[in-house]
Amino acid sequence: MPIDANDILVSYDVCSLFTNVPLDETIDIIANKDFTKDWFNKTHNLNIKKSELVDLLNAASKDQLFHLEGQLYTQMNGVAV
Repeated sequence: MPIDANDILVSYDVCSLFTNVPLDETIDIIANKDFTKDWFNKTHNLNIKKSELVDLLNAASKDQLFHLEGQLYTQMNGVAV
């Protein structure tokens, strides 16, 4: 795509995306809906427990580490992006 001298390029930083999601409540809602009538296991041909899904959702959204300037940090608030 050609860019003219008068064009302005903008890049948005998404580091704060979804930071206000109440994770514990959201994970609870997902787990409850997914295990209503065992929908999750039937739909995906699985055999996992609700507590195992909660553990997986926590690992994917809350229990995240990140590396910055040679230091390792734990995600404390919000959702890992």
